[in-house]
Amino acid sequence: MLFRSGLSPDSIVYLSTAQNIHNHGVINDYSNQPMMDFPAFYPIFLCIIMFITGLGVMAFGPVLNGLLFGLLIWLCGWMMDRFSHPARWYKWAVLICILLSPCLLEVYSMIWSETLFLLLSVLFMIGCHRYFRHHTIGRLLLIAVIAGLACVTRYAGISIIAMGGLLMLCDGRLRWGGRKIGHMILFGVVAILFPVLNMYRNY
Repeated sequence: MLFRSGLSPDSIVYLSTAQNIHNHGVINDYSNQPMMDFPAFYPIFLCIIMFITGLGVMAFGPVLNGLLFGLLIWLCGWMMDRFSHPARWYKWAVLICILLSPCLLEVYSMIWSETLFLLLSVLFMIGCHRYFRHHTIGRLLLIAVIAGLACVTRYAGISIIAMGGLLMLCDGRLRWGGRKIGHMILFGVVAILFPVLNMYRNY
């Protein structure tokens, strides 16, 4: 499958902001004004790849999108292999639907934050599965960081933070009392720290 780096008005904002971070260390868009309409993490992510590769976004964009899409498909297959009653035909049918989805193909042919947001969403699901099996602080902090990064990748990520809190609230294995409340507070504080820092920078 061939991937291209398509451009849209949003893409121009991300590209110019990543370039300004790389060149000047400021989160400014093409107008040299602070980027406030979008969260800051996706252009920061692009800038990190620029530092690693030494290439411009348009040079590595197709490869990056292909890798992100491939990782998304692989993680979905990995999760389905761990279903209670895995079925090979079901797994391949779903993976083919993902691979040929017109919506996903459009997303992964553009320089859009959705490419990273979808991957973070899947990683959050995997992290939640592991946390709710063992309820360790390490796994709790991991899903809190993933949820926070998702929120500063796309503002819709606030729903991931809310979902994490709701899942803890409804978890019957995590008994009411200090532990459940403590875990919910810790998750909320760590996850919400990312959008708060983003809003503070905007202010």
